[in-house]
Amino acid sequence: MYPRRVTIMKKANIIFGCLFILFSVGIILFTLNTFPDGVSGVPGPALFPILISIVMVLLALLIIFHYLRIKEDTVINWLADGTKRVYLAMVILAVYVILIPIIGFFVMSFILLMGLIKWFRKKGVMYTAVVSASILGFVYVVFNIFLRVPLNLGILF
Repeated sequence: MYPRRVTIMKKANIIFGCLFILFSVGIILFTLNTFPDGVSGVPGPALFPILISIVMVLLALLIIFHYLRIKEDTVINWLADGTKRVYLAMVILAVYVILIPIIGFFVMSFILLMGLIKWFRKKGVMYTAVVSASILGFVYVVFNIFLRVPLNLGILF
């Protein structure tokens, strides 16, 4: 059986670019009207969502201009071997996000990092464990100690 091929139309990409611009502008307006201003020159909680929305607007404009310039449509093979790995990674990330509140950030992140490093780098268990623990140690120091952002430690801690 032949793999299914789908043609992506220029018009659809341009429409999605416009929808992302509208969504981003809506987030900016919501953020400006909802979150408090900064105090004494220190930015408030509105800064990060506004920055992300501005980046989204710029990227959506880039997509729109790109697809306005090209002449032909792009053909995508939805069931190629590389795309199957992407779909599997998306499912794994969805399960990860669902299980974080139940099991905890550090336990789930350690399992996720171990699996991803093993999958993509094909290294030994000791290497993946050390790298995973190092990344999580860095995240803990930055967020819990320096930024004082509480992280859900999970059921084992």
